[in-house]
Amino acid sequence: MLALFFATYGAVLLAEIVGDKLLYTTGVLATRYRTLPIMVGMAIAFMAKMRVAVAVGEAISRLPPLLVAAVTTTSFLGVAYVVWRKPVAREESKEEHGASKAAMVSFAAIFFSEWGDIGQITAATMAARFPSPVVVWLGAVSAMVTKGVLAASI
Repeated sequence: MLALFFATYGAVLLAEIVGDKLLYTTGVLATRYRTLPIMVGMAIAFMAKMRVAVAVGEAISRLPPLLVAAVTTTSFLGVAYVVWRKPVAREESKEEHGASKAAMVSFAAIFFSEWGDIGQITAATMAARFPSPVVVWLGAVSAMVTKGVLAASI
């Protein structure tokens, strides 16, 4: 069980760590909000998304790559538009934004834009291959939270 947790953690983290748009999303959020509420929102989004990935299992990995790329690109551009559409008229400090707003914005940015990415497909494949979906889910969520912490703090 522990080996499966670490195998999932390593596979998802390795798949996600290089060049994913979460780094950019988190970077933008970190310039506007405090880190802790961002991490709370991201962790909840990762939990929900990896639950879907584990539940769906092989179905995600069988989607046509062109469809996955089109949906991911469209959702990324939509989130980018929403984040950047409001011009900043004055310098705002991170403390001016409430923690709940920061958590909700980070949840929405991650939950609605990170579908069908390599981490979810990796988690879905692991869930389809091994009969312990809770362990796979825990490993995948842990890997995503680790990545989120790295992105928000670096």
